[in-house]
Amino acid sequence: MSGKKGTVPAPHKKARIEIIPLIDIMFFLLASFMLVSLSMVKLQAIDTAVPPPSDAKPSANPDIISIGIDRTNHYYFAHDKDPILVTDIPARLSPFYKTQGDDIKVFINADQEARYDAVIEALDAVRSMGLTKVSFPIKKDNHFDPNAPKRLIPVAAPAAAAPPPAAP
Repeated sequence: MSGKKGTVPAPHKKARIEIIPLIDIMFFLLASFMLVSLSMVKLQAIDTAVPPPSDAKPSANPDIISIGIDRTNHYYFAHDKDPILVTDIPARLSPFYKTQGDDIKVFINADQEARYDAVIEALDAVRSMGLTKVSFPIKKDNHFDPNAPKRLIPVAAPAAAAPPPAAP
């Protein structure tokens, strides 16, 4: 015998595909294609000319009608400086109700020192008209001053409406 004694031939290993390097290569190719495709996108814009501001007047139908209650429990309609009675609120809202229906939005802004009853009376007066879109301020330490400048849209009564009754 010409071969070496005692040597055992090595067993044949089955061939297998290594999956981890394949995943690494696939992620690299995916990232490369994404970067190339993003660099191919051109940002396009259209030049626009903004129109000059116009001398438009506020709408006769305001978006929000405000009712204020100061710390002495006096009621103020919209941006009036003179107080009104709570019983005058429906009469002051009626011209707006005629033009807008029950789509009117009312904002009741009461000072933090106003009585709770005064706020409820104003809410009852608004609800007596059938209006349901009523909101209140939700900030802490709310103050209402009828002489302070207002931030809401100015309220002008519709032209066809009769002037409201004077507050006593």
